[in-house]
Amino acid sequence: MLQSKETPYSKVVRDRIVLVIALFVFCLGAPLFLYTTRVHRADLPVLELDQRVETFADSVKFRIPVYVNSTNEAAIAQIQSATDNYISTTTNLDLLWSLEFRPYTQEIDSYQDYVLSLIEDDESSLDHLTQSFVLSPFSKGITVVLPSSLSISNVSQYVTEVLFNQVFGSEIQMFSALKSNSLSSDMSFPYSTVFNVVFNLFVQDGTPVDWAIAEAVPLMQPIFQALQHYCKFKVSTQIQYYSKLTNEPTFNEEQNANIISQENLPTFVNFGDWNLHNHEVTPSINFVIYFSELNYENIPLLVEGSETNSFSIPQWGGVYIYNPALPPLEGSRIKISESELNKILDIFASQLFELLGVPSEPVSPLMRIDSFQRFSSYKNLKRSLDNLSALVKLSNSLIGISIPEATKTNVVDSMARFDEAVQNLSVADFSHALENSGISLESSDKAFFEKEMLQQAHFPNEHKLAIFLPLLGPICSIVLFGILKRFIAWKKNRSALSQTEKAKKEI
Repeated sequence: MLQSKETPYSKVVRDRIVLVIALFVFCLGAPLFLYTTRVHRADLPVLELDQRVETFADSVKFRIPVYVNSTNEAAIAQIQSATDNYISTTTNLDLLWSLEFRPYTQEIDSYQDYVLSLIEDDESSLDHLTQSFVLSPFSKGITVVLPSSLSISNVSQYVTEVLFNQVFGSEIQMFSALKSNSLSSDMSFPYSTVFNVVFNLFVQDGTPVDWAIAEAVPLMQPIFQALQHYCKFKVSTQIQYYSKLTNEPTFNEEQNANIISQENLPTFVNFGDWNLHNHEVTPSINFVIYFSELNYENIPLLVEGSETNSFSIPQWGGVYIYNPALPPLEGSRIKISESELNKILDIFASQLFELLGVPSEPVSPLMRIDSFQRFSSYKNLKRSLDNLSALVKLSNSLIGISIPEATKTNVVDSMARFDEAVQNLSVADFSHALENSGISLESSDKAFFEKEMLQQAHFPNEHKLAIFLPLLGPICSIVLFGILKRFIAWKKNRSALSQTEKAKKEI
């Protein structure tokens, strides 16, 4: 069979075509492919973060100033030594938490700072020491009455017991539990900069019920104002009728009342039928006043084991069962008065503290909120570094994950706020420390949950091969085999020329 001979010109054209295609693929196609498939990874400040993690125990410290109002100047040093010894021997908070006793001056306000007043009383006796202290229910004042004959060492010992058992006991327990990672937070909401507080009136039947909620809600403003450094609150109200219960209560003949048992409390709220949905992105704290249809028959609805006829639902809200003092008159329109709502809102305020994680002791709300601010600051700072450390660990383990510039910005902002909070703690400015720690935590959450990172988290490099191989496979194979064929032909021609030159030399 005859084969057509390729002219030298055709060979040159073929070689040039192969060369142009190869140059096009390697000089333009390959860089373009690498550019369009590359993953941007911003440089995170890893060294600065590691430094803050390593120095966390040394930099985050809570030094609580307590101003001592006493005629005995030596008492301050003795009390300071006794409290330091108590913390170091009975708690795991030796470097983290402590009290700092200072002399009292007239400029000190007990509504802003802790004031410990030591009063000597000649008529007091050692037998009545257990009752010789008073905690202000409104301020941060602590008054201890002691016999004048009591020695300095006994004074310091007793004052230490009062402070750590009656004032700071709950705070120390919370700090210790969080430091040892054994804190239980099943009841309280996770931290958020904004909460929606929704007051609901749920009526079992369709009978209209009025409530003076507009006049009563402003009474909650002092609570919201006291917690302003922790978060912001947005308030709304609603009324819903035909709110049937999930489980029927049990009638008690002795009490002539329907009883909601403790085992039915978790299912009291009918999430399926009650309209509890809202379109807010931020978490909602729901407070429900439930009006039973049996109120018209003078049959109250009671919560088993509850003195206030209310209960809390973890990470959701609180419920109060309303029973009127007198049975409603037939045909009259029911109205829950402002005075009745004031008592109900007092219960809701206590439930709000519980749902946010505010300690239940001591009696003064200012002391409780103050302890809550310090504890929340520590928790926020700890979680901020945990989030950022997890982010760095994730970025190191997933080489193909994207790290956008927005993530780096949030990391830098989180660390800056962390430093500001630490600076606030160093001067005992706990309110601003709480604000900065909250912003630090929020920025670390934004950095970790950046949407551009999340969409790349489960897109490994192997997926690129599966996507582009059907396209690049045919093109690259044609170019590769073309180059290989021309290389073999070039090598064959070169071998033939060398043999021809060798034959000419022999002739």
